[in-house]
Amino acid sequence: MKKTLVLLISLLLLVTVFTGCGEKTYKYDGTTEEFLAAVVNGATATLGEDNYPFSETLPLVSADSSNENAPNYIGLTQEQITQYVAESCISSALFSTSPHQVLIVKCKSAADTSAVATAIASGFDSGRWICVIPDRSETVVVGEYVFLLVSKNATVDALESSLKTVTGDDALKFNVFFTAE
Repeated sequence: MKKTLVLLISLLLLVTVFTGCGEKTYKYDGTTEEFLAAVVNGATATLGEDNYPFSETLPLVSADSSNENAPNYIGLTQEQITQYVAESCISSALFSTSPHQVLIVKCKSAADTSAVATAIASGFDSGRWICVIPDRSETVVVGEYVFLLVSKNATVDALESSLKTVTGDDALKFNVFFTAE
């Protein structure tokens, strides 16, 4: 009887330990544009309206259409966009003298997010602005989404913090692929 009880408790502990293992999957309940807005609004609240770049949000890729300039903003080829991207929208500075862009890509499959994040990091041109460059460019995978954060360090830090707050995940892994020298 004691052996059975010890064995049962051991199995229960083992199952409990392995339940906590594995990759977290995050599912946002709103639209891709609402997810982006929640992250941007959180960063704006942290920095204050006067310190957050004046920007606008535009859809880039939807189920119905794709902006012909989407590859320039996303860093993916048109073929990669067709293959992997379900939706995408961008919040970017209205003035080309401000190196700021926040992009969200909703992948067709959560299994593709790592490949998409890697492709964005290798294909995105952090020097695309006129006479200015961002302090930092990075990607982060959140469930079926990939975010691209490009801006000044303080803004990227605020966006990271906002993403952690919106998702409730303090363990998000940010992949920095560009820093200004």
